[in-house]
Amino acid sequence: MFRDENGSALTSVGRKGLAALLKDNPTLEALHVGGATVGPDGAELGDALRSTRSLQELSLCGTKIGPSIGIAVGRLLRSSNGERLTSLNLADTLLGKEGMCMLSAALRGHKSLADLDVSYN
Repeated sequence: MFRDENGSALTSVGRKGLAALLKDNPTLEALHVGGATVGPDGAELGDALRSTRSLQELSLCGTKIGPSIGIAVGRLLRSSNGERLTSLNLADTLLGKEGMCMLSAALRGHKSLADLDVSYN
């Protein structure tokens, strides 16, 4: 499990390192980056999420990534790699209309998600 809930800002180097970790770690089951401000330049995290095969919990609460994370998580949910995801927290990520639309479309066909938080978007 990777967890950063200290309210720190995730720098460009940190985002790239985390993206590399996601791509190279087929056994990661939980990722909590809540409170670490990522900002709109964090789209590489979303792209890297699609390479995770065993992710069950994902919390990006408060990261303020923007609509790109809704699009990326929507793609994850539609892929076979997202089938195991049971808990998703995208509260206060600035999803916007575009991100929320993509996410909601992907949720229609997803069977295992039991916990979803998209508040403050």
